[in-house]
Amino acid sequence: GYIESTITDAPHELTAGCVRHILVDNQLEAQAALDRLEAGEDFVALAEELTTDDISGSDVVGGCPVGFAGFVEPFAFAAATAELNVPVGPVQTEFGFHIILVEQRIGPPTVEQVREDPVNFYPGATLSSFFTPWFNEVVRGADIVVADSVGRWSAEGIGIIPPGQ
Repeated sequence: GYIESTITDAPHELTAGCVRHILVDNQLEAQAALDRLEAGEDFVALAEELTTDDISGSDVVGGCPVGFAGFVEPFAFAAATAELNVPVGPVQTEFGFHIILVEQRIGPPTVEQVREDPVNFYPGATLSSFFTPWFNEVVRGADIVVADSVGRWSAEGIGIIPPGQ
């Protein structure tokens, strides 16, 4: 179902952590940065030298931990699936090309964890998008009686219509 596909196809929606990045303008620069990291250079020092982002290389992107769902999707997906403390990339987004270093990750959760406590993993709007159609269908199928003095029941509008309307 939905939970399984989220964990498989969009793990960043349910994952948080601490991530740094190096942002450059093109793939060639990103690959050169990755090569330098693989040769043993320090990520933070290289990020401070190369990144075109407002966030300096010594800063963790967005704070720590931060939900990866708040990042643009290619970046978020890479952060949610990257091996910890191993630079990955180049990852292209609308902002340029990133080399990403995930230092800590929380999640993605198991299906069982989400089922036990969906409020902890999904934002309210997502939960509402699940709950509201189900609830409305249940109410439409219910036998609801409303006192005449209160109004009349409208299954279509799912509510009570006041007297005189």
